[in-house]
Amino acid sequence: MANVNAIEFDNVDKWYQDYQTLKSINLSVRAGEIPVVCEPSGSRK
Repeated sequence: MANVNAIEFDNVDKWYQDYQTLKSINLSVRAGEIPVVCEPSGSRK
């Protein structure tokens, strides 16, 4: 399998009304990889 990104984000920002939830997020996920988000308990993932 070629080294091709199945998912790629470049400088993504996301706002919910006046609250910025993502700021300049970059993410590359290759085919077959499984991304995981780990944050402290209560951080509203």
